[in-house]
Amino acid sequence: MEQRLVFDALILPRHLSRPLLVADRHPDLSIVVDHGAKPFIREGVLDPWRADMVAVAARPNIVCKLSGLVTEAKADWTVSDLHPYVDYLLEVFGPQRLLWGSDWPASILRAGMTGGERGPLISSHPSPRQTKRPCSEVTRLGSIFPAGGGLRREG
Repeated sequence: MEQRLVFDALILPRHLSRPLLVADRHPDLSIVVDHGAKPFIREGVLDPWRADMVAVAARPNIVCKLSGLVTEAKADWTVSDLHPYVDYLLEVFGPQRLLWGSDWPASILRAGMTGGERGPLISSHPSPRQTKRPCSEVTRLGSIFPAGGGLRREG
């Protein structure tokens, strides 16, 4: 029986070389980099995170989860603080390989909201439907993480 496993990588920028090793060694393993690898949003630092994310995005079996970025921002953050990071992740991964999921309750502690912060962040970008590009990774991962949560065991 084939196991369809997903490696959820909760990492920091200094760890970005690690999922590359795993992705290269296990090309059939789906890897999700959580929270964009928690870039230094509070400090407004983009590099070397950007260069490292290009290498990560080059691996077809790695996708990136956007949610949770707010926990890396200053207490008085605004959406404009997050835009450079979201925009860059969208550029290198494309809409097909970006995920959004709840980071509750951590995001509520920082943001005071339940997920509504994603609207202003991503509404300025065309959806995959608008660009006529299928959400292949979301569809593929959706078969592993069905609505309602939990891993679905096939077989």
